[in-house]
Amino acid sequence: MTKKIIFIFGLIGLYCMKGHCANPSTPDSVQSSNLKFEAGFDLFYFVNTFRRTFSPEVEAPILSLTLIRNVEPDIELRLITGFGKVNYSIKTDQLHPKNYNETNLSLRFGLEKEVLCGKKWMFFYGSELFVRKDLVHTVQPSGTDIDTEDQNTTSYGIAPLAGIKYFITPRILLSTEMNFYMSFFHFSDKNSFQVDTGNNSSFVNSGFTTSFYTPNDLTLLFKF
Repeated sequence: MTKKIIFIFGLIGLYCMKGHCANPSTPDSVQSSNLKFEAGFDLFYFVNTFRRTFSPEVEAPILSLTLIRNVEPDIELRLITGFGKVNYSIKTDQLHPKNYNETNLSLRFGLEKEVLCGKKWMFFYGSELFVRKDLVHTVQPSGTDIDTEDQNTTSYGIAPLAGIKYFITPRILLSTEMNFYMSFFHFSDKNSFQVDTGNNSSFVNSGFTTSFYTPNDLTLLFKF
């Protein structure tokens, strides 16, 4: 599936960059070319929030807000912030359920280049710097003791990207993209017991990792 998505995006990019575009006076993107800003949010936040009503263990929905500034006719600066926070409980074989508290913070800043692909479509590619913080706090009562676990993950790096935009109107558009993250990370995991403190433990790990994300967002943008 991943290879098919990369292949499709590659074909779209090649099609656009080979010049197979509509007359430049007709695309919706040209009609709104005097509008220098785009702002919007990820619609999948509401989808994932709805999914969690049935499956609370689904990862915390991230509310992503996007601001884009056009600096050249086909070059844009982009700033994306994300925030997510959830609390939920999962029943186990233990006497008491396991309680989770998750917090996610992210900040992304980069450049993208746009290529027209007809009246309604636009292909874009670029790269961005990112930093992300993930916190997971769990509490598991067990008999006369309480097991508390705190996980803290910080990651930062660079991510090449490619995506497409669809103009609903000259001022309203949908956008989705795929990313290849190259990141340094630092992870810590601390377990503590309220009574049996002799079982307290901690673990720390850091390193470098790469990860590829197929399109998993759908951003609604407004030009102004």
